[in-house]
Order: sequence, then structure tokens, then C-alpha cells
Amino acid sequence: MKKLIHSVCLIFGTCVGAGLVALPMLAVHLGISLSAIIIAAMVYIAWRSSMMTVDLNALHRTPSSIVQLSEVYSGKKAFGITMASFYLLSFSLLTVYFSCVSDTIKTFCHFGQTTGVLVCGLGLLGLLSLKTRVFSQLNTIFVGLLIVVIAIAIFQTRTDGHGMISGGSVKFNDLLAFLPVIFTSFGVQNVCHTIYGYLDGDKRKIRLAFFIGILLPAVVYIAWIACVLNTIASNDAVFYQRLQAHEVSVGELIAFLCDCSHYKSLGFFLKTLTLLAVITSAVGIAIGLLQSMKELLSDKLARLLVCIVPVVINLTISDVFLKILSFGGMVATVFVFFMPYYLLKKQGQKLTVGEHVCFLFGIVVVLCELKQLF
Repeated sequence: MKKLIHSVCLIFGTCVGAGLVALPMLAVHLGISLSAIIIAAMVYIAWRSSMMTVDLNALHRTPSSIVQLSEVYSGKKAFGITMASFYLLSFSLLTVYFSCVSDTIKTFCHFGQTTGVLVCGLGLLGLLSLKTRVFSQLNTIFVGLLIVVIAIAIFQTRTDGHGMISGGSVKFNDLLAFLPVIFTSFGVQNVCHTIYGYLDGDKRKIRLAFFIGILLPAVVYIAWIACVLNTIASNDAVFYQRLQAHEVSVGELIAFLCDCSHYKSLGFFLKTLTLLAVITSAVGIAIGLLQSMKELLSDKLARLLVCIVPVVINLTISDVFLKILSFGGMVATVFVFFMPYYLLKKQGQKLTVGEHVCFLFGIVVVLCELKQLF
């Protein structure tokens, strides 16, 4: 039972991250009801796509990342494509997470940016060096704290429920912008092999862990979106219109929520919420990346590279990976949808309707990103 709980917490923590800030800023165009419907659909797609990679692990009978599985079942060409997309997105996310955590540390402790980034690197290296049992317990504590802080933040920003929380007339471009972001906000597929190994290949427990671990973030996202939009609409119609016009930054949004509350402590809770959300997501991404790199490199070298690369990028190239994140959803579709689908089909496995749905959704995400780029 403890292993199941730790697995659910790892999946939950990996899922809940930057989406807490990004989704309300995009959902303002769609309204709460439509956003909730899309999020509910995303629960199924995220769960079903995760099961594709789990099924491949079951065929292989050894916990292996999608990168290694692509080489085993298809060859070097598929391996190269999958590895490139997987590493590009993983290191991009870690780089941005390091930036977010270092900014928060700088705000709390008045450290410089360089010191904050180095603290991130050393902190992640320390976490990844822990024994599996200790690490799982510590990650569960982080996730527990995250849930508590989310609940407190929602409670402290509650309103009387009267406001302009409908999305109005939804524009097609707004939907195109929302779909890739909601997809990346449910990015848990990189820990499939970790969960498979941790739960000893018990597919019943694995399915349950992923279902609960994905369902809980969906509830959090819907509640948080409703809370944020209702708070803004009930307190300042002009600010709400600015949010719809893409004229509000992340910092302004957090500051506005702090000002709307009668609780002076809300600013602390919102900063803590951002910090914990990013840390738990970074840990989940790092675990999946580490497991993949250990298949190619020694354990120590893999740990060092996972922690050093984001530090070096943050210290040398400012904000470059933020541009990569704008099409991160398109990059992720390769190892989340297309490669698992292709490998299962190549192995003669009978594909279900859900797997076909995932494949089609991957095409939709790519088309959305291409439309945004061009």
C-alpha cells in the first residue's frame, strides 16, 4: 500500500507544476465549463498514453524508458528520434524549473541568480543520491505539503461567486493555444518505467496509481482555475479584460491574488505553492531523465549530467529554453504518443480505441503548435 501511495504522489507531483500559473491565464478565454470539459478529456488521454508505455515495459519485462524501448523494438533511427525529443524536452523543462526555483529563492532569501541556480543543482543532486525508499518518502512529504498549500491558497482567495467567469465567445486560436499547454500540464509519461519497476510490474496497481495520480491534478487544476478566474472577475473587471487580452504577466497575476485576499499570509502561501509545484515537477522529470541516461552512462555520471546541464544553461544562455517550451507539446508527442503507438503496432499488439484516440490527439497537438508558429 505504501508503494502505491508513493507512486501516486510521484505521478501527482510530476504533473502539477507550471500549469497552475499557465492554465488560468489561457482558460480565461474559454471559461470554466469548457476548460473543465477539456481537462476531463485530458485525464483519459494522459492515462491511456501512459498505459501504452507501461504495456511496452510489460512486453520487455524490464523497466525501460521509451528511449531504450525504441532501440530494442525498432532500431537506431527510431532510437535517435526518440532520444533527441525526450532529452530536448526534459532538459528544457529542468532548465526552466531551475530558473523558477532560483527566482523564488532569490525573493525569499535575497540571493543572487547564480547562487540560486547552484543551490538548485546541488539540491537536486542530493535528492537523486538518496536511497529509493528515503527519496519516495521525502517526495510524498513534498506532495502532501503541496496539496495543503493549494487548499489554503484556494480557501484564502475564495469569493462570493459573482463574477464574469464565462469565457464569452471562444475564438479558435484560443483553443489552439490551450490544447498544447493542457497536454504538457499532464506530462507524466516520463515516469512510466519508474512506476513499473517500483510496483514490481503489477499492472493492476500501476493502472490504479496512474489513474489516481492523474485524476487528482485534474481536480486541482479545475478548482484553481475556477478560484483564480472568479476572484479576478469579482474584484476587478478591468484586470479581467487585461488578462483576456494577454496583457498580464505571471508576477502581476500573483500580486493581484495577494491583494484581493484579506489574509496577509496569502503572499507567502502563493510563493510556497509555486516553489513546491515546480520542485515536485522537477523531481519527477529528473527521475525519468536519470533512468533513461543510466541505460547509456554510469550511475554517477548520469546524476551529474542531469543536475549540471540545467545549471550551465541557466548561467550561460538567458531565457533560451523558454522559446523551446512554446513548442514543447509538439516535441513531447514523439515519445508520449507516436513512438509508443508505433512500437505496439510493430509488435503485433491489438490497438484499442483509446490508443487510436491518443494518436489522433497527438496529431492535433502538432497541428496546433504549427498553427501558432506559422
